[in-house]
Amino acid sequence: NKTCYAEYKNYTFEFMVTDTWHIEQIEGARITLDYTSGTIVLKWDKDGKTVFVESDPLGVVFIDPASVIITNDTIRNWTVHFTLRFALTFPTEVPIKATLHSYGGPLEDIDTYEDMFRVITTFRFLGNFTVLAEGKPLESWSWVKEGTNLLFTGVKLVYNGTEDFYPSNDLFDVILQNNLGEVRYDNSSSGRDISLTTNVGREALTIMYEVKVTGLPYGALLNPLPPFYVKVDNDDPGIPQGFLLHADSYDDPNILMDNDREVYLTWRDSPEFNSGIDHYVISYTNATGEAKLVEVYGEKRYVIEDAAEGLFEVYLWAVDNVGHEGAITSSSIFIDLLGLRFEGFRPSSEIWHTTRDVECSIEVKDIGGSQIDGPSIQYAISTDGPGNFGPWMSAGINQYGSSLKVVVLAHFDDGEDNYIKFRAMDRAGNGPFESEAFQIRVDTQGVVFSDFSPATEEWLASSTQEISIVVSDGLSGVDPTSIQYRYTTRGRQFYSGWADAGITSGGNSITVTLNLNLAEGRENYIQFRAKDIAGNYYTYSEEYNIWINTAPRIQIALPQDGLEVLENKVIKFDAAGTEDEDGDELQYTWTSNISNVLSHSPIFQMTLPPGVHLITLEVTDGIHTVSDSVTVKVKAIPRLPFTPDSDHDGDGMPDIWEYSYHLDWRTPSADNDADGDQYTDYEEYTAHTNPIDPTDYPKKEITSTKEKISYWLYLAMVVILILLGILISTAMAYRSRKHAREVIQKELEEERQLELEAMERALKGVSAARLEMLSSGVGVALPTLPAAPVVAEPEQALPPGEEAPPAPAEPQPPSEEGAPEASVPESPPEQEPSEGGQETPPEEAPPSQEYVPPGGEAQ
Repeated sequence: NKTCYAEYKNYTFEFMVTDTWHIEQIEGARITLDYTSGTIVLKWDKDGKTVFVESDPLGVVFIDPASVIITNDTIRNWTVHFTLRFALTFPTEVPIKATLHSYGGPLEDIDTYEDMFRVITTFRFLGNFTVLAEGKPLESWSWVKEGTNLLFTGVKLVYNGTEDFYPSNDLFDVILQNNLGEVRYDNSSSGRDISLTTNVGREALTIMYEVKVTGLPYGALLNPLPPFYVKVDNDDPGIPQGFLLHADSYDDPNILMDNDREVYLTWRDSPEFNSGIDHYVISYTNATGEAKLVEVYGEKRYVIEDAAEGLFEVYLWAVDNVGHEGAITSSSIFIDLLGLRFEGFRPSSEIWHTTRDVECSIEVKDIGGSQIDGPSIQYAISTDGPGNFGPWMSAGINQYGSSLKVVVLAHFDDGEDNYIKFRAMDRAGNGPFESEAFQIRVDTQGVVFSDFSPATEEWLASSTQEISIVVSDGLSGVDPTSIQYRYTTRGRQFYSGWADAGITSGGNSITVTLNLNLAEGRENYIQFRAKDIAGNYYTYSEEYNIWINTAPRIQIALPQDGLEVLENKVIKFDAAGTEDEDGDELQYTWTSNISNVLSHSPIFQMTLPPGVHLITLEVTDGIHTVSDSVTVKVKAIPRLPFTPDSDHDGDGMPDIWEYSYHLDWRTPSADNDADGDQYTDYEEYTAHTNPIDPTDYPKKEITSTKEKISYWLYLAMVVILILLGILISTAMAYRSRKHAREVIQKELEEERQLELEAMERALKGVSAARLEMLSSGVGVALPTLPAAPVVAEPEQALPPGEEAPPAPAEPQPPSEEGAPEASVPESPPEQEPSEGGQETPPEEAPPSQEYVPPGGEAQ
């Protein structure tokens, strides 16, 4: 399934021939490349030490002799390496089946590789074919001016199916030819857009251009470019026909005189037989003496509003679609501003009114001197644009004069389609002279609020919100400086004062955007108010309620902060009371500063190792992450540094017996009398009395030295036997690996039993009273015996993710008197005073060391 590209590069082929006996039996190999209509055979001749094309009827593959590398490992393997190049005339693009036929003497082997590779021999143009006329895009069949330069570009040649595999420049050329026999070349366009330039010349012709690729086999280009046509326009448009200036409208037959500066221009088409008329140009000098040029598109009419008095002359000419300017024509009209003149109209058309009854005024002046006929002054109103006035109505003026001020109270509708105009005559009978139509803008309605964002009464993720609202007024528009807002994060009764929204410009529709920091929960409200340009009083928006996603509230019911437990104690963890007001799904993470991650459940239980644990619960709802912590102290169970039968100082008294009575177990003290009752500590030990209580002393004679020696000899023999038993058991375990599990289990149980028996013997010297003192927390606790290791059966393994149940507490060995289980004191107890009234100071506690059982590791 490899893809090769014809003439793009040499492709590496490699194969290995192996003879399981010796490489000398290998003679050579053939590679057969099968395609739809033929076969190509490549041959490796071991003796010739080369690879060559044995059969290629079409001559479409080429081996680079310098690339042939033939090696062997001198034992079984030949490796053949060479490169192959494919010609553009390779006959197919379908996948090629390759067959490797190796042979040697009577032996041969054939391996077939279906769809091993395919060869791409086709090309396409990639991009958007573009023609630029003097740098501007041009469509086919467009008109151009004579002498226009064209650039053909926008596409590049690539191998079919690729976007950046380009044939080399020596494989192809791109040419541009037209129907006039002109040819342009681009012979270096590999990897870039083609670039072919030409000039259309100065003849009025239709020219066909074709972009072609040479050098490629016929049909190799899959998407040849279509022909491109241009039409050359080399003449100017004619003179515009029927050019006239009208006094008061386009249809006004008065083309001689006008009494205002507003002139209406009309004309007919200019003769143009090629590219057509693009626009017309009007030239005139206005009332202030400024030369004006105006371009008119798509119309054959125009209004000049600043015509100069006197003979007003206007010039006109046409411009065709390729830029030719035609011959100039002109027309004129006489502007006479004498007679009656209307001026000083009030109010301004820029003013918006908040009432429909508007006072309008205008001054009427007589220029000729015959005075104004006051009763002839009338006005008309339109509420439907400047072309749909109602009947004329008297202005109520009953006087005459050269200048009269007319004031009327007119009634209009809301909107911008209100107009008023006036007319009057002079006393000589000229007229009536009519004023222009004056626009009156009325807006009696306030602004409208819409498109509030974000969504209301839906939970939003962030407390920082971009607030937006559209304030609109379809008439006078919104007064941007009047837009204000107020908001609260604690409910409606706690609104802030009105604040300026900071908008300084606007129009009929203004989008107000604010960035506010809101509070979590449902108590966020915001309200807007604004005025319009007309001056209507404030319009108030609704009160928008914004809900901000709340953080979870952690409730750690268990463990309580400051909890203290012994190790191996199962601790319950309970945060089921944790709440999230907006109902998000919560994720829990319990961690310890000692044990790292403990659980992801709200409720669970487990044991913790000794130490002061800072338990942290982190809860997230996907947006907020909160945490809370409690402290749990896990106390280690004391471990004594000796075995039940050990006697480090060799004074005949077991270390554990001396330790339990606060005697120095590291220094021989058999002859000491700790309680001053005239009996040595050793005599108290052999008599099972309390060596630190003067009221508890032996009631019988101390045994002889011989008996002591016999006792310790017996004890030493027991210890030796225990050690021998452990060594024998270990040796047997190594010899019998089949029964390793049962033997190890049995040995551990025997060791456990022996240790219990040794403990019982050691405790024979401890009185019931002393054991009672120990069980009630007085003194130092007895040692905790190591638990027998438990070998887990395979079927007892816990499933993934399930926690093991807490381990049961280890039982303590009872004394002969059935003493209760010893507790672990939190602090050293005070010594009770002796009969003599003096307190016996406690012995210095031995250094903390781990208890190491005989033959075992530290527990």
